[in-house]
Amino acid sequence: MIHAVIFDMDGLMFETERVAFHMLQTACAKRGLQFTIDMKRQMCGADFEASAQIFANAFGAIDPAYTYDVCWSGVRKEMEKLFAEQGIPCKSGLRELLNFLCDHGIKTAVASGSARHVVQQYIEMADLAEYFPVIIGGGDFHQPKPSPESFLLAAERLEVSAPECLVLEDSGRGLEAAHCAGMHAIWVPDLDIPRQEVVEKVDAVCETLIDVIPWLKAQNSLS
Repeated sequence: MIHAVIFDMDGLMFETERVAFHMLQTACAKRGLQFTIDMKRQMCGADFEASAQIFANAFGAIDPAYTYDVCWSGVRKEMEKLFAEQGIPCKSGLRELLNFLCDHGIKTAVASGSARHVVQQYIEMADLAEYFPVIIGGGDFHQPKPSPESFLLAAERLEVSAPECLVLEDSGRGLEAAHCAGMHAIWVPDLDIPRQEVVEKVDAVCETLIDVIPWLKAQNSLS
């Protein structure tokens, strides 16, 4: 029986991973650097320090002054401007799934590696704050994914046991974290391509968030 669903945010709820990739690619190209899709996939689900190391490994010897901090700060401002002007792009099926969960009394939380204020900002921009009484963001926990800490903290605040939680993730790191937490997990693919051994442990693979609904109906014996 599933009593709570814990959402990742970037690439799962919102189309932020692809937007970030294209903006990072453009910013790096202006410096003569090639930011690749493989680099972005390595960053999916990673915290800032891990992403900065990936960036440094690729470009540190070529352009040491252009750190990930410098690059990302500019990209972050561009993203905020874009979303303020055009709205934040929600992933297909997000609102339908949230309404289904609300209608059936299934609790919801967000557990993201992004800074807490960014998570709250995006959720408010999408007018989804009423669905998420529990928000876990960077700074609320010590160990980033694939550590299960963020998911376990979300479950604790929802007052639901780990085996009663379903985690929705787009990244391999996030799926590993869900498995380590002893929670159910569904992979909703975006940019990242998790290792096969990680995918084999998930409960299901759903192309969109609306496809999660039939799985929940079967799991909870709902009509």
